[in-house]
Amino acid sequence: MVNLASFPIAARLSLAAPEPPDLMFAGTDTGGKSKSTGIYVYRWEPLSGTLSPLGLAAETASPTYITLSPNRHLLYTVNEVNEYHGSRTGTVSSFELNGVSGRLTFRNLVSSGGAGPASIAIDHTGKAVFVADGAGGSLTSFQV
Repeated sequence: MVNLASFPIAARLSLAAPEPPDLMFAGTDTGGKSKSTGIYVYRWEPLSGTLSPLGLAAETASPTYITLSPNRHLLYTVNEVNEYHGSRTGTVSSFELNGVSGRLTFRNLVSSGGAGPASIAIDHTGKAVFVADGAGGSLTSFQV
C-alpha cells in the first residue's frame, strides 16, 4: 500500500466523466533508501471517492514536481538530481501521456539550468515550460 501523504500529488488529468475516471500522478523521491522508481499513476473514481493505484507510469529519477500540457497529451517533470552530464544541475523530463492507461512514454531529458529545480509550470499555449531553481534562485524557460 502506498502512503500518499509521503508523495507530492503533482498533477491531475481530468478525462470525460464518469468513464473513464480521472487519473492522478504522484512524483517521488527516488534517491537514498527509497524504493520508488519514478512517477506513479492512480485512478480516481469521483462517484465512489476511491483512489486506486495503477502502478508505475514511468521510471525517472526523483520526479518531484509535475505539470501537464494544456491539451493533456504531455507531462513534464523536474528531476531533483545532483548531476547531469558532469554539471551540477537538475533535469527536466518530458513524457507522452496515454490518457486511458496513464502510462507515460519518455520523450526528452534536458538540463534544468540550476542545481535545485523546485517547481515547473507550462504556459496556457503549451509552448513554453518554466522551471524555478531553489538552490540558485534562477528561472529557466524552455520552448516546447
